[in-house]
Amino acid sequence: MKIEEKFKELKSRGEGAYMPHIYYGDPSPEFSQKEVETLTENGADFIEFGIPFSDPIAGG
Repeated sequence: MKIEEKFKELKSRGEGAYMPHIYYGDPSPEFSQKEVETLTENGADFIEFGIPFSDPIAGG
């Protein structure tokens, strides 16, 4: 399903999107895979992925 289609579906039901953010690979790729499965099984419409990194001047 395309993102636009999902938003139309949610709007037709009067619902907002549930879009959790996770850092993939933290603490391990296996944990992240299970986390994605758990989130989708429990209603996540989208999942936003971040990539963990260490850069002291990029903190925000």
